[in-house]
Amino acid sequence: MIKKLVSTLGVAFTLASVGCGQPMDDAPTGRPALTAEDQALADNMARNTLAEIDLPEGKMKFVEVAPGDIAVLRQFHIGAEMTQVKEADEMDLEQLFQAYAPGRETPPALRAAMERAYAAQVQAAESAPAAPTTETMFAGDKPATDHAVGADGTEQVSGALASSIDQAWFTSKLCGFSAVNSSWCFTTAWVNAEAVRASHRHNAVICGDTGAAQVKQWVSGSARVVLDVPYGSCWTIGYYHGPHDFFGGSLKRTIDTKVIWAESTIKFSGYFADGDQFIAVPY
Repeated sequence: MIKKLVSTLGVAFTLASVGCGQPMDDAPTGRPALTAEDQALADNMARNTLAEIDLPEGKMKFVEVAPGDIAVLRQFHIGAEMTQVKEADEMDLEQLFQAYAPGRETPPALRAAMERAYAAQVQAAESAPAAPTTETMFAGDKPATDHAVGADGTEQVSGALASSIDQAWFTSKLCGFSAVNSSWCFTTAWVNAEAVRASHRHNAVICGDTGAAQVKQWVSGSARVVLDVPYGSCWTIGYYHGPHDFFGGSLKRTIDTKVIWAESTIKFSGYFADGDQFIAVPY
């Protein structure tokens, strides 16, 4: 019997100070209209937001993207100092909520979702593990509107949307994860930037560098998350651990994170891990 779930928010991001006045909840300007499928996905996420915490740097959300499948999402201004909780990667949902919102009562919906997560673990243990897929990671297709890119990879723009991320900062803070089976870091990425792998756990971060973007994620072939990434902000996407077998072994499922629209360049990084190993943070 599986006795414990562990959060995949094993990577906490510490950020330098870079100002940005973009409202956190604004949809990217000029974003194409959502398809019917993506609008239904966004509506599902809104309906099944279990809890939301306002932090100094932005929002933290717990969303049951499918029964028993909970994503923990964080949006923050680029350069904000991130709130961190020690050993958050070892907490269950209720503990994680209490750690980031001390003094608040845990929403009953969050407790109920945790029970469904336990049930989903048991059900998954009775099924065969997902077949491994070919690993795919690439930076995507450059937009038709070209911009000059400097030797350090920083995009040079003359319009209103200037690069909001220091290149060295992004590389040092959000790239080079250790103790994982696979990681990626695209310091200059565009529409169709993508990372796909069959793995047990993951975390991804997408930042609107010189323009806004929209990201979508699939789990085992089913669309689960669609997010607007305004210019000057970042989103992180993490899940609870994937399923385990009856002996506690880590089962895999295919996670596919893809930028489906980008106004200009973005930055895109993250990791995949095949087990419950500790995730070291590069700062």
